[in-house]
Amino acid sequence: ILHEVGHTLGLNHNMMASQLHGHDEAHDASITQGILAGSVMDYPSVNYAPVGKEQGDFYTEKPGPYDDWAILYGYSQALDDPEAEEKRLTAILNRSAEPELAFGNDADDMRSPGRHVDPRINIFDMSSDAVSYAQDRFELIKSVSTDLKDKTLKEGQSHQELLSGFNILFREMFSQSQVVSRYVGGVYLNRAMVGQEGYTQPLTPVPADYQRKAMSTLNTFFFAADAIEHLEPLYAFLQRQRRGFSGWGQDESPKIHDRLLGAQKRVLDHLLHPNVTMRITDTALFGNEYPLNVMMKELTDGIFVSDIKKDINSYRQNLQVEYVERLIAASGLESNSGYDTITQATATYELKRIQDMADNSRGNSASKIHKQYIVDRINRAFHKSQA
Repeated sequence: ILHEVGHTLGLNHNMMASQLHGHDEAHDASITQGILAGSVMDYPSVNYAPVGKEQGDFYTEKPGPYDDWAILYGYSQALDDPEAEEKRLTAILNRSAEPELAFGNDADDMRSPGRHVDPRINIFDMSSDAVSYAQDRFELIKSVSTDLKDKTLKEGQSHQELLSGFNILFREMFSQSQVVSRYVGGVYLNRAMVGQEGYTQPLTPVPADYQRKAMSTLNTFFFAADAIEHLEPLYAFLQRQRRGFSGWGQDESPKIHDRLLGAQKRVLDHLLHPNVTMRITDTALFGNEYPLNVMMKELTDGIFVSDIKKDINSYRQNLQVEYVERLIAASGLESNSGYDTITQATATYELKRIQDMADNSRGNSASKIHKQYIVDRINRAFHKSQA
């Protein structure tokens, strides 16, 4: 209701408002006092407490400082003297660079792969340390999943409540992985006018250590071989409640592989988007210290290194094939690539690294078949480029 009243009063979405509090402060109700974001016009994450922390505010319950500021400018009574009124309004506007008044609307947000540059302007994030916040959420998902059956399965009832709970956990994992991915290759924006208080350079690449933290988080919680191991005991119970012909003609199996790979594809859509890879190279000219070759190496390592010399589970087989296909497409080995030449060269280099890593002599039968396919697929790409 607060959000929609804001629209009625003329307020834009403000997808940067969730940066208001620090990582720990966001869970301290004595600090937040019903205000989790600078504006009610954001789409923030529901503020569940991490494992071992007392629950603070779940939602924003009051207008934030940005809302008060915007309404002051738009609705406060004007002075009779035009010159005095212009001076008064200018003084209000000059506060725009204050941290609690941070603003970015739908034209700036990064909800879609490859779209815009500032990862702080996004949906379903929370706090000024969104990557640490996401790590807490991943750990919370693991914790909640262990007793989901005990909490939801009731005698004489269907499994629908369990299925709904599972869907919530999976959606949370997916949404937080998207939030984290945007910090790789990101650029912080400052739209203050020259000479205004709070003015800094308008384009500042995300610090290298924070980009690495984001990549490490994805590799640990989303691309890893055990990324959804904690959910496996639930799979055989993911049955929808049947109502009339609601399942007519549909396969009732939970399609776990398709769901996970679909989510991982969406994150790869961003990390390997031509806009992102080109931006990583461009921003090296003005401060980015996380170059494309390092980013791609860490991504390849996260998807291959931990299990390429041993058994590879079926989730990882799907992910590894998908990644190889994307590298082939980016490299231009089989057809013209829409990527810049630096990205093409880096993708080609990573394909050769994967070739060298894929030792077919180890692992179970299914893993050997998979690794043989990976090597053969890369060989075919290189042979086609030489034809």
